[in-house]
Amino acid sequence: MCNGTTPFVYNLVSKEEYFSVNLFNTIVGSLGMCGNLFILFLFWKYKSLRENDSLRVFALLAFCDFFAAFGQVEFSLTHLVRQLTNACEATVLQCLLWSSAPTFGVQMGQIGLIAVAWDRLRVFKSAIVCTTRQHTRVYYAAPLLAVVYCLVTTGLLFPFVDLSGRPKTCNASDASPYFVAYWTMMSWAVSVTILAIYYRAYVLMRRILRSATLPNFARILILKQSEMTFTIQLILLVFVVLWVIPNALVIVAYVFNRSEMLGRVVRIIGTGSGISSVANVFIFSCRKGPIRRHVIKFLKATNCIPCLASTRPTRINRIVPVLNQARLVQKFAHTQVAIKVTAASVH
Repeated sequence: MCNGTTPFVYNLVSKEEYFSVNLFNTIVGSLGMCGNLFILFLFWKYKSLRENDSLRVFALLAFCDFFAAFGQVEFSLTHLVRQLTNACEATVLQCLLWSSAPTFGVQMGQIGLIAVAWDRLRVFKSAIVCTTRQHTRVYYAAPLLAVVYCLVTTGLLFPFVDLSGRPKTCNASDASPYFVAYWTMMSWAVSVTILAIYYRAYVLMRRILRSATLPNFARILILKQSEMTFTIQLILLVFVVLWVIPNALVIVAYVFNRSEMLGRVVRIIGTGSGISSVANVFIFSCRKGPIRRHVIKFLKATNCIPCLASTRPTRINRIVPVLNQARLVQKFAHTQVAIKVTAASVH
């Protein structure tokens, strides 16, 4: 029987708070799973989305965020069931098995953000070539590589730990100190990598746009790509609030050897990953023009009441009402060399 205060399965002050947090995480994670599946369904249904190289990276992010939301649902729902059945005892092996899915999902979500940042840098480094060339192999190989990497690192939860022991908390913090050290280093390496890559891409974009030798049509294409900048800024804001700040608390808990605090922070990171997966769905649907238009198109086609406002013209649509990228590139193909030289000169 549970004593109702702070048994090791309950990482909060009371059973009521623990139940509320797990219920909240289950609901948020379920929304994230459904939302990201819907985004992936739109890419599967509409060929125009699949063929847009600049949007394909968002499909990869939705794929990764789905696993982040699934991990949160699996962990929270498991603990809800155990609390409702009054099962307070658990071994380290059981807790680590329940923590495998959220650990896998959190890492998948971070790899998705790295892919977004790298894609922006790739685009602005080679202005027109990267906006038109299909990188099918890269986008198909990236999810497979991400899954393999996250499976291997999630397996590091189990070595060098007494699996039959009784933990003080019941989450990934019950793993060996080696895994906790890896997780701490990985979290900050991911944070620094994402912010550094995106900052470099943003600076490069501004330099290219200020270049006097850049052809007008190339400037238009860069502006079209820069329309995604604000969308990604929102994603990064969510990332900083829900990932960078909690991981700073992980270091504090690890340095001062506060296992209970570490357990709570790990739960906060899991909750933040679920919220991030939901927030990214709404950012995709409401901010990114092509995806928003296809969401409305699908809802209208299924006789649903459109939940989003009608698509307003973006800045690039006001500059060029109809921009056929393929014909534009074909017409001005002879200037690609000049663009490469311009991009190289601003490094």
